[in-house]
This record gives sequence, C-alpha cells and structure tokens, in this order.
Amino acid sequence: MLKHTPANNRCLVPLHKRSRRRGSITVEFAILSPVLVTLMLFIADFGRFAHTYIAVSNAARAGASIASFNAPTPGSKPLWDFVIRQAVEDELATNTWFDSVNLVVATPVVIDEGNGLRRVEVDVTYPFQTLINWPFLPGYNDPVDLRRVVVMRLVR
Repeated sequence: MLKHTPANNRCLVPLHKRSRRRGSITVEFAILSPVLVTLMLFIADFGRFAHTYIAVSNAARAGASIASFNAPTPGSKPLWDFVIRQAVEDELATNTWFDSVNLVVATPVVIDEGNGLRRVEVDVTYPFQTLINWPFLPGYNDPVDLRRVVVMRLVR
C-alpha cells in the first residue's frame, strides 16, 4: 500500500519501508543520546571551570586595587592585610559555590623597585572540583587549585 498526497496524487514512500525507518531512528537515538548527554555535561563542567577562574581573577584584582590605593605603614600592616583579604572575600561571596574556608589569600607583598616606585602583589588561590566524576579522564577529577597573582603599582 502506498501513501498518496492529496495535492497531486503521487506516491511518496511505501508504508512497509517507512515503518522500518522508524525502528532505525530509535536505534540511532539510543546510540547517540548517551554521547550527547556526556558532551553536554563535559561542556557544563568546563563552563564552571572558566567561571570560577574568572571569579578568582576578579577577586585578586579587587584585592590589589584596594591595596594599591592604601599603602601600608608599619603599624597598619595587619589591618591592611585584613582589609585586602576582606575585599577578596567580598568579591567572591556573590557566588553560590564560594566557601571562605577554601580561600587562600597569601600575605600581600609590597615590592620596592628602588626608583621611588612601589608595587603590591596579591596572590589568591581557590580549589575547583568538577561536578561529575569522569572515569575516562584520569586526573581530571582531582581538585585543581586556581591561582591568580595580580601586581599593581602603589598610588600613594
């Protein structure tokens, strides 16, 4: 039996061939869907990685910016260190994944260049863990420390 179109009354596809094609589409979907889902999850994990790295970079920049406009004195160094760490934490606190226990902010360093210029260096480290345990990628599932060092000139 053939299927006819009402417009020109031509035969398109025999019904017995069409029913066999439906089965092959189901098999193709069953084979490709796990591959596509795995690819989408991998892309999501990579996107999270990029977002976390950008957030750590922005936090280090925020700390260095605060440090560059507020030069420390010998008596204010502990408070200066605290204010810089607080600026880094405040920048990262807007993210739902942030946990201040995992944040490492090294003691900011003032670098004297000898020609009257001074720079401040802020070093921020935060671990990243994938959401999915990828068994076919050894070493990929281990936490990765995302580290960013920002150096800015002291203005004052």
